[in-house]
Amino acid sequence: MAKSETLRKELEKLGWHLTAEGLARCEALCEQKNFEPTAKNVEKVALDLDLRSIGEQALSDDVARNTKHEVEGPLVLQVQRVRNVALPSTRQFSSSASRRLLRVQLTDGRVSLGGVEMEGAIPGLRSPSSFSSLSTSSSAAN
Repeated sequence: MAKSETLRKELEKLGWHLTAEGLARCEALCEQKNFEPTAKNVEKVALDLDLRSIGEQALSDDVARNTKHEVEGPLVLQVQRVRNVALPSTRQFSSSASRRLLRVQLTDGRVSLGGVEMEGAIPGLRSPSSFSSLSTSSSAAN
């Protein structure tokens, strides 16, 4: 198996789904920084890049069509937008905001989906969760 293919499989185990061009770009950036192109180092440089330019579709077509409302991981997604829907837009970013319900827009680089942040116990789950992604809308990102 080629070195890049082995690296790609290691990254997928960590949740990274990169295109061949995206992986090559990350490897080149590792070399520029005098890093050995290991999964850990590729991950470091990938964190500074836009996932839309290096990522391949990792979310299932069912999630993309909004027929499945959960994702299986590990999966690296990038936050595109955050909005506090508990407050009027004029108070969205005030530091004195007492209420919070965040709506987030996430992408895998190709498909976007919406989710909400939930803190504490989520009805139907046995353990508390600090974040639950609920697909509310999805669209293909180009």
